[in-house]
Amino acid sequence: MSQDNTWIQKIISHFQNLGVHTVYLKNDCCRLNNLVVQFASANTNMIWNKDAAVILHEDIYRTKGQQVFKRLNSLLGLNVKKIHGRNTRVELINKELARNFVDENHLMGYCNGKVHLGLFYKNELVAVGVFSGIRQMKYENPPYSSGELERFCSLADYAVAGGLDKVVKYYLKNYPADDLITTTDADWSNGGVYSILGFERLGISAPVRFAVNRNTFFRRVITNTDTLSDAEYEVKNLGNIKFRIINRFRHSLINPLLREGDLQDLNSI
Repeated sequence: MSQDNTWIQKIISHFQNLGVHTVYLKNDCCRLNNLVVQFASANTNMIWNKDAAVILHEDIYRTKGQQVFKRLNSLLGLNVKKIHGRNTRVELINKELARNFVDENHLMGYCNGKVHLGLFYKNELVAVGVFSGIRQMKYENPPYSSGELERFCSLADYAVAGGLDKVVKYYLKNYPADDLITTTDADWSNGGVYSILGFERLGISAPVRFAVNRNTFFRRVITNTDTLSDAEYEVKNLGNIKFRIINRFRHSLINPLLREGDLQDLNSI
């Protein structure tokens, strides 16, 4: 390990102190129990490890350290409190409450959603789903309406089994969207949880380019024609994986969107 990468040493020490078995691999990779994390330092040319489940860029750690540890804790099953979604209730919450919760608990922070659903356990807000407004896809054949799950996260130290499923079902039952789409950052996930819930994987986008300020570590999206300033360096993610689920609760509108053999019991999703 490079002596310059003290941020990596801090992460490894953090999990060693929690009793996680750590093995440092070549090319700035570390196995935390069974989770392989590849660290992408600011001044290191990446040699990708195909076995890595998580790609952690230095700028993300520097600007979102608290959320990074929360996410890794969750992936490692280190959540302290485990509850089941059936013991929670879904409520519509206001934008300010949702924004504060997501900014504190999601790596990407809040986005400008229209529908904010909170998951409550004994009057405590333990998870939030942020959805877009309904988009009318009037140029498609046939036209249809579409919603997007933009963010979902749970409270630190909580594992809410079935929480995402409960929030998605609530949205599909109560909002007039013919389908629901969502994306996941391939640096952190293959989106397997969405496949389990019945979402169809539509594909993965090209890697997104970012310019990162060497002093503040804040990143901005750039295009192929953009140039970097002297104070910036470039990083790329692995792309964003897109998923879609048909809203089978909308009896009269769903048929044109379904493929043959795709119909299921309306209560089974």
